[in-house]
Formats: sequence, structure tokens, C-alpha cells
Amino acid sequence: MDIIEYTSKVLRTESAKSPFVEATIKGLNYSVRLAHAIKGINTEMGEILEAYDKAEDNKEPLDLVNVAEEVGDISWYNSLFIEEYQLFDLITHLDNNYERQLVDITRYPSKMSISATELLDLSKKTEFYGKQLDVEKVKAEFIKFYKLTLDYVYSLNQSESNITIERIRSVNINKLIVRYKDKFSLEEAEVANRDLNTERTILESIQ
Repeated sequence: MDIIEYTSKVLRTESAKSPFVEATIKGLNYSVRLAHAIKGINTEMGEILEAYDKAEDNKEPLDLVNVAEEVGDISWYNSLFIEEYQLFDLITHLDNNYERQLVDITRYPSKMSISATELLDLSKKTEFYGKQLDVEKVKAEFIKFYKLTLDYVYSLNQSESNITIERIRSVNINKLIVRYKDKFSLEEAEVANRDLNTERTILESIQ
């Protein structure tokens, strides 16, 4: 699923209201959507790091299905950012042409998390200190994070998991259809006709 189709479906399940954020961002190049995207990226990165901790603590293999699910959730928040700044041409170019790097998947999430927290720091300065958001800086940091995500997904794929960013998006949308049936058409619901208890089965289809 390409980024344009994916984002059009993501936006059906977006919650774009926050009285607190709306009251603090006037005239600061900031928005509820952007705040939601940046905070969501960071919380989902925390979920990925937690998956690694769980595997290490229990001395068991990394749960790739769980990790892919969290990457799908990150993709959801990424789409809010992409929609905010209309980065579709750039992201499509990266999806099709960016030369992915093979990385150590046991260490790379920490690098991704550092980039995500850079986005969080930029938004914090706007939300709590009233500073004008540096739009070009926040876009540059997001593109860095997006490339890191592509590298990570590419490297996950090397473990014979058949994981791609496009497949992750498709599975993520199927999961959303299960959760938010009223946001999608009957035809779409029939395609993803599963109960919440079978979400893991949906996610396992990427392997």
C-alpha cells in the first residue's frame, strides 16, 4: 500500500482535537495533528524498545510480529506528519528510491528513539515555552527518522520475515478496520472481517 492510499485511510481514524494544545499553539507554526504525530511516534518507539527488553529478560527470540505491529503504529503517526506538511512526493520518492542500509536490528531502535526524542524536544519548546516551531528543522528531523525506519524495516526483512513498509501499512489498515468498522465501507470491512481477538493473525500475515 503506497503512502497516499495509506494516509487517506489513516485520516479516517484520526483524533484531531485537544483543547490544551489548541490553547497553546496559536501563531506558533504548530497544530494538534503535529503534536499528536510526534507524541505518538515516541510512545510507539517505547513499545518497540519494550519488546526488546521482554525478549532479553525472558531469554527468548524477538517477537517480530509484535515489532512489526509497532512499526505499523509508527507508520500511522508518520502519516499524520506527512499529511500536515504534504510530504507525499518526497516520501514516495524515498519509498521507491532510498538506498536502504543493512543495520544491526538489536541496536538500531535506540538510534531511532534518539531521533524521535529530537522531534519531541522541538515540540516541547513550542507547547510549553511558547517558542515558534522551526518548521524546516522539524521536517528535516522527521525525514531522518523516516529513513531510519526504512533501514530498520529492510533489516528486519533479512531475517526471512518478508516484512516491507508497504505490507506493514496494509496490515495496519486491516487492524484499523477491525477496530473502527464504522469508519470504513462494508466492502472494506468484509475484506478484513475479523474480530479483535484475531488481530495477531492479521499481523502474522506479514511473515
